[in-house]
Amino acid sequence: MLFSRTRLKLYWRLWKTVKANYGYYFYALRRRQSTRIKKILKQGCMPSAGSHFPTKLNLRLLYECNFRCKMCGQWGKTGTYVGYDKSKRRKQLDVEVIDRNLG
Repeated sequence: MLFSRTRLKLYWRLWKTVKANYGYYFYALRRRQSTRIKKILKQGCMPSAGSHFPTKLNLRLLYECNFRCKMCGQWGKTGTYVGYDKSKRRKQLDVEVIDRNLG
């Protein structure tokens, strides 16, 4: 027999849990991958040509938005940046920083 009955029950229970909370498991897998990549980069290993990491680069040019969309996770009623003071919201990313990081 390939798997014991106990092991099959365990895998079935795991599958039901993943199916019920798939969003969390995708988050955990992405986080695990991100942690692995950070560790590799911290050791000084550069990615080979054609590899796909880092996969994302966010440049926040401004901390301000004129819209206040209800569904927005940044500027909505419960958004990330709602509580920022005016001096922080007026701050801008310098062009030199962008050139240094992308050039």
